[in-house]
Amino acid sequence: MYSMKDFIKNNIIWLIIISVLCSLLFVNYQNSNITNNNSKNYKTVATKKDAAEEMNVPDTITKTFTKIKTITKFVEKIKVDTIEIVYRDTIGVEFERVGSVNTNEYSFTYKSNNKGLKVSNFALEDSLTIITGKKRKWFLGKSENKIDVYHSNKYVSSENIKHVDVTPKKRFYETTLFKFALGFGAGVLIVK
Repeated sequence: MYSMKDFIKNNIIWLIIISVLCSLLFVNYQNSNITNNNSKNYKTVATKKDAAEEMNVPDTITKTFTKIKTITKFVEKIKVDTIEIVYRDTIGVEFERVGSVNTNEYSFTYKSNNKGLKVSNFALEDSLTIITGKKRKWFLGKSENKIDVYHSNKYVSSENIKHVDVTPKKRFYETTLFKFALGFGAGVLIVK
């Protein structure tokens, strides 16, 4: 009669291979569920053209990249309730001006008199587009990772942008050498 101890002893290599394969399949299943998460705010597309169309980015911007990795776009709305400036020395002539300014970039209302200036309902809107990808200076040149930031509002600019690209170290079971060794070991066991 075959005992469980003898069965494990005789088939230990098969049990290890099966457990490693099951764990690899489970890890790949979890990773595919994380990366294929298409939602309202996150979408995966296949080509640079599809990405530009999805995010409404002009071709003149995307043509500077040889390969686009990500495009992020968001809208900033800045609102300031009231700014009041009181003059130290009042002007001798009494006057009062009231008005509003509305442009594509900003809007506000104002009230000015001999005592000071009051700016109310100041609003500034900016659409920010961040593109990361690869650029090269000429067609045979070295490809470099770049990040470009574009503002829709001409009065807003970005300075001192820093970007860190994290490439995690592969685990031993994700390396090509491990996969070849596993395949070789399985082949040897099957042949025996």
